[in-house]
Amino acid sequence: MAEEKTEEPATPTEPAPKGGIAKMMPLLGGVVGGLALGAILGFTVLGPKLAHKTAAAAPADSAKAGAKSGAEAKKGETAPSIYQLDNLVMNPAASGGAHFLLMSVALQVKDAGTLETIKGRDAELRDSILRLCSSKTIDQITASNARDTLSVDLLAVLDKMFGKGTVSKIYFPQFVIQ
Repeated sequence: MAEEKTEEPATPTEPAPKGGIAKMMPLLGGVVGGLALGAILGFTVLGPKLAHKTAAAAPADSAKAGAKSGAEAKKGETAPSIYQLDNLVMNPAASGGAHFLLMSVALQVKDAGTLETIKGRDAELRDSILRLCSSKTIDQITASNARDTLSVDLLAVLDKMFGKGTVSKIYFPQFVIQ
């Protein structure tokens, strides 16, 4: 038998053309970079501007809602005036700094004139509330009737400050113990 020589195909000296993904990398990088830049600009530039416009429009919306509810209310009745003190932070008595109380207090007052008086004495009011709450122990604050007890005690302090009946109701919209 004679040996037959088969020719092997010649190896190409030129590299094969690169795949499609390699050609797409600069394009993908540009798209991702553009999206990232757009997101950053949106959050830092447009977001605050839109939030400001929304906040400015909110009082107008609430005034419309107030007008509707006022029209539906009985004649002679007015919406209660409420003054809110936010983010009052204090350490309860005998906690050694291991616990804190974060709360907001809303005071329902008898009229708009009283509301202005209370606003003018904001620092004194905050100090009185902080002193009262700081004198309570963690057990007194975490008791099931803590808000009711605190409300009665606070009402007594406010009656001394502003006169009896000036504040008609006390609300605690935020009351967090840590």
